[in-house]
Amino acid sequence: MASSAQEKLVEGLTLLLQGFSESEDKLEGENNSESDEEFSMAIVAEILTALESVVESEDYTPEYIASVISAITEALEELDPDVFQAEDSSEEKDDDEDDDDDEDDDESSDEDEAVDLDD
Repeated sequence: MASSAQEKLVEGLTLLLQGFSESEDKLEGENNSESDEEFSMAIVAEILTALESVVESEDYTPEYIASVISAITEALEELDPDVFQAEDSSEEKDDDEDDDDDEDDDESSDEDEAVDLDD
């Protein structure tokens, strides 16, 4: 019995999410002392390995895979318009904090110059 395209999409997305979750669990179990950045890099390495395997063994190009991911991204935004909002706002917050740090550095160097002028 042949599955419809919709059933294949549901099954494929389910398998993708299960594989991703299992990769996270495996990486967490291997090294609990990793920072968030190291953990993210390890996940990306896992996905890269999987992508390379699919590109080499199947008839899919990186461009085609990117178009699928783009469609998934658009569908997620339709499902939940704020789905990427938390990620964007945390990045903006980090950028704002970096800007504040830069301003503090500028102010302290101005104060140092003012002290030097008084001497």
